[in-house]
Amino acid sequence: MTDPPERSRRTQNRPRLPVKDHPLQPRDGGGGSDELGQRNLAHCCICFEDKPTDEGLTCPDGHFICDECLGNYFESRANIENIQTHRLKLPCPISNCDAPTFAPLRDIAAHLPPVAAGLILNNLNSVLEVFTERMQQQYLAEDARQIPQLSPHDDIERRRMHVLDNILTIKRPCCKMAFVDFTGCCALYCPNCPPLFNAFCAICLASCGGDAHEHVRAEHGNVFISEEQWKMHHNRRRQGHLLEYFRGPGADCNRGALLDALRGDLTDLGMNVEEIRVLLPEVFATDVINGVTVEELLRRGEQQRVMVEGFLHREEQQRVLVEQLRQREQYLLQENRRIARWLSVATRHWKIVLFVFLLVIIVFTAVLGWMNSLREDETSVN
Repeated sequence: MTDPPERSRRTQNRPRLPVKDHPLQPRDGGGGSDELGQRNLAHCCICFEDKPTDEGLTCPDGHFICDECLGNYFESRANIENIQTHRLKLPCPISNCDAPTFAPLRDIAAHLPPVAAGLILNNLNSVLEVFTERMQQQYLAEDARQIPQLSPHDDIERRRMHVLDNILTIKRPCCKMAFVDFTGCCALYCPNCPPLFNAFCAICLASCGGDAHEHVRAEHGNVFISEEQWKMHHNRRRQGHLLEYFRGPGADCNRGALLDALRGDLTDLGMNVEEIRVLLPEVFATDVINGVTVEELLRRGEQQRVMVEGFLHREEQQRVLVEQLRQREQYLLQENRRIARWLSVATRHWKIVLFVFLLVIIVFTAVLGWMNSLREDETSVN
C-alpha cells in the first residue's frame, strides 16, 4: 500500500474528473478523516475500501475502482490479446456487470500511473491495426450493400482497386502508408511515425518498436538482401493473398474478368497471371466468357496444346533430318575440295611426271638391251 503523503502527491498531479460525472452517494465514513468525510466517497470493488470518487473511476453500472487498484487491474489485463478480445475496451471486473466497457481508454489513461499508461502507448500500433482492420471490414460490408447499384464494369473496377490497395500494395505496418523505396536493408524506419514506434521489418512487415535489427536477425537471418530477392518474396506473398481473395466470398463476381483487369498490374510487378489461373481451376471453371464456361475453354485449350505439341514434335523430327542432310552435304563438299586440290597439283606437275615416266622407260629399255647382249656373249662363248 502507498503511504498517504505519496498518494496525496500523486493524486495532486493527476487530472481530476468532476464529481458530477460520478454520481455516487457518500457513505457514512465514520472511521475516515475530516477531509475524507467532507468529500464524496465510494466503495472500491477490488480492495473493498472507501475512497474519494475523484481518486478513481466508476463504470456505467456504478462499480467504483480506486486509482491504485485501477493501475494494477489494467496492468493485468492490458495486452494485445485482451484488447482484441474486448474490442479496444477494458471490461468491468464485476462478472455480472452489463456495462459494455468500464470507461473510455482516454479516461482510464488519466487515472493510471506512468508505467501502466505506457502499456497503452506500447500497444498503440497493435490497437491501430485492430481498429484499421475493423474499419476495413465495415467499409467492405458497406461496399457489399452497394454492389447491386453498380454496373458490372464498375464492380470489376472497384474490386480491382480493392486488390491494388489491400493486396498488391506494400504498406508500412505503423501508418498503413505505401512504400517502395527498398535499398537493401530489411530493418526500416517510417518517417511519418514518432521514434520508438516507427521501426518495422521489410520482409514480414512486422512492427518492431524502435529498432527492427534484432527481429530481422532472429526471424530472417540476414539484415541485407538484394532488391530482386525482396521483390520475389513479396510477389510470393502477394500471390498467396490473391489466391485467398479469389477463393473467398470477397471476390463474388466474374473472377476471370477481374483477373484480366489485374493483368497489367500483375505484369508490372513481375507476376505470372496464367500461373494464378492454373492454381485456381475450381474457381475460374464457373466463369462464363462469351457464352462458354472456363472449363470448356480449358478443355479446348488442352486439345490445342496436344495438337501444338504434336506439330512441334514433327517439326523437331524434320529439323533433325535437315541437320543430318546438312552434315552430309558438308562432308561431300569437303571431299570435292580434297579431290580438286589433288587434281590441281597433278595438273601443275604433269611435265615432271611425263619426264620421269619416259626416263623410266629409257632406263628399262637400256637394261633389257644390256641383258640381251650378255646372253648373246655367253652363247657365242659356248
